[in-house]
Amino acid sequence: MIKFQPWVGSSYQSTTPRLMILGESHHAGRDEKVTSEITVETVTSYIEADRHFGWRDYFTKVHRVVRGREVQTDTQSRETFWQAVIFYNYVQEIAAEGGHDRAPTPEMFLAGRAPLLEVLKYYRPTHLIATGRRLWRYVRNNHAGGADPMGKEPIRIIYDEPNEAHTRAIGITHPAGGMSYHEEIPRVREFLAPALGTSFDRGQHG
Repeated sequence: MIKFQPWVGSSYQSTTPRLMILGESHHAGRDEKVTSEITVETVTSYIEADRHFGWRDYFTKVHRVVRGREVQTDTQSRETFWQAVIFYNYVQEIAAEGGHDRAPTPEMFLAGRAPLLEVLKYYRPTHLIATGRRLWRYVRNNHAGGADPMGKEPIRIIYDEPNEAHTRAIGITHPAGGMSYHEEIPRVREFLAPALGTSFDRGQHG
């Protein structure tokens, strides 16, 4: 069951490749009101923010790992990038309330399998970047049975078995967990390169 609706950029459907950024989970304050639009509200807050620190740094680093370390991250650039992608969190429960230091449980990750397939089948992204090694291990376990859970090579997530419709997926180090641009930008570039279109210009990947 999808509890938290994905952020879907206004130009996503016309962008090549159709890219999903997959996060792990939401955290909330103890008295914070959480709705099904929390993901949309989070991305909107980032785009519109005057200053970027704390959790917002995650979105800046995702932008740069896809578009290049030197890319501008002013309001217009942020708007352009995030309007071209989907952002969705795999775990469809609040992982921690009143603090950000508790990881989702294995049961939460397992419960995230079916909702992701539902989102993939509806929006049909061609490519997916899972942000975080822990998340990537669970994605590989849940959607690529038999694959090495520590492997870095891309996988196919089949969301429509009769037609073998699928999304190509890769995992990167968590942007807030010691991610190296030097290591991850070339991997993402290689992953996306065969399908790059005008919204993800090769020249932006310096």
